[in-house]
Amino acid sequence: MGTPLIWLCLTLATFAFIRYFFNRSCCKLPGPSFLTVALNFQHLGTVHHPKLLLRWSKKYGDIFQYSVLGNRFVVFNTPETIKSCCSSDDRQNYPHGGAFHVYTHGDYGITGSKYKDWSEQRKLVVRSLRKFGFRGDEKSSQSLGQDVDRIISDLAMACNKPLNLEEWLQLPMMNMVWRMTVSSTLPEDRFPLLLRFQTLFGRSLRSSILLIFGPVFAFLKWELDFVKEYKRSVEGLRDIQKKKIDEHLERHDEGSDPNDFLDEYLTKMKQEGSKGSSFEGATGMKNLLATLMDVNIAGSATAYHTLEYIVLHLLLNQKIQDKVREEVEVAVGKDGKVTLEDTSRLPYTEACIMEMIRDFAAAPIVVKVSDKDSTVEGHFIPAGTYLISNLWGSNHRDDLWEEPFVLKPERFLDETGKHLVNTEKVMSFGAGRRKCLGYPVAKDMLILLISNIVQRFKILPHPEHKIATLETRMSIFQQAPEFTALIIDRFGK
Repeated sequence: MGTPLIWLCLTLATFAFIRYFFNRSCCKLPGPSFLTVALNFQHLGTVHHPKLLLRWSKKYGDIFQYSVLGNRFVVFNTPETIKSCCSSDDRQNYPHGGAFHVYTHGDYGITGSKYKDWSEQRKLVVRSLRKFGFRGDEKSSQSLGQDVDRIISDLAMACNKPLNLEEWLQLPMMNMVWRMTVSSTLPEDRFPLLLRFQTLFGRSLRSSILLIFGPVFAFLKWELDFVKEYKRSVEGLRDIQKKKIDEHLERHDEGSDPNDFLDEYLTKMKQEGSKGSSFEGATGMKNLLATLMDVNIAGSATAYHTLEYIVLHLLLNQKIQDKVREEVEVAVGKDGKVTLEDTSRLPYTEACIMEMIRDFAAAPIVVKVSDKDSTVEGHFIPAGTYLISNLWGSNHRDDLWEEPFVLKPERFLDETGKHLVNTEKVMSFGAGRRKCLGYPVAKDMLILLISNIVQRFKILPHPEHKIATLETRMSIFQQAPEFTALIIDRFGK
């Protein structure tokens, strides 16, 4: 047992030595010293990581670098620098052997593909989300309304007792997305698999060891135990997606109109399955599976965790909650139901959601790897550099936001209070061409759920379940701290 461990340590040390002495270049960015990084190593990959990077940016500038075991990390800390970093496909690779690379099975899907393949995949996903999204047609809008009604009815049964949001809201929110993409829902008995995947994905995503030595582990075909378990959970979820594909293939009629995103994708595969296309044969199927994982699993989880955070802060900020409720009642009446058509009359509610999205950022930092030597904002970035977009840090810069750690929905309203402003500065869903494609869908879900929930219920802290901390935790992405709510039906129905 001791000998293999010694050889592993020597291999990793040799790798770090080679990286440190042979990966030098003319990258002259400032940054913290080796000792400073070593003293803060325990914060890397935790909820404290983006906060640490924000502190360093005040000392070293909007773009700076630091090294860990010979691996160079360049950090981007403002909307402008983040957009510049995201402007080239050469800087959009996820680390080989990392969490995203595992669940996409390589360079596939909307998050994993690149260059021409990514452009083809993006074009289809954007068109499909517009077509089958909640504003796509009357059928989609009605389906969304029915989902909201079901959630409100379920919450009514949870009134006056401790409420765990994950139990009552995560699966219904996920199924809102699944109905749009595959016209069905995640089987309830598979929900524990999803939760296990989220935990293991988050651990893999945050692992500094996996980030730095992932390529070495992949080359040696050596895996950490939690990575093996993570892969098993990925395969379990991919099997569910495969069954949905098989069901669609059985009834798919190329001549009929597509009913959902999956129909649209299968039609595209048959129409444009030419050699070299990202929709061709086995390549097309790999891209389809990875894209379904992107939208159905990662996308819906991001939306839920954002909703959870918003509910927590409505619970803690009763004045904001009351103001949202007042605006909703003015727009649709005390007993009315908010629909997508009504959301344009809810500027304060939308500003409230934008403010909490700014404060939260489900993915606080995003790590990519540069394919080639390139220049960003006049700074040379060598190939193989890890590129960190500090989305949370950009959202909390005191030179961009007045009192960034205080919730102020009004910062997103103009003088009249009727129109949103400053939304382009919020980096929570990324920037540039690689900005989250599902953001408009997620935003529709959030404003409809929040407005209808707040209109019907009063959300309070549960007196017997104190909130121990307001510090976020990490699962698949950043997540609100554990809390228990108490909801009161305002109409006593």
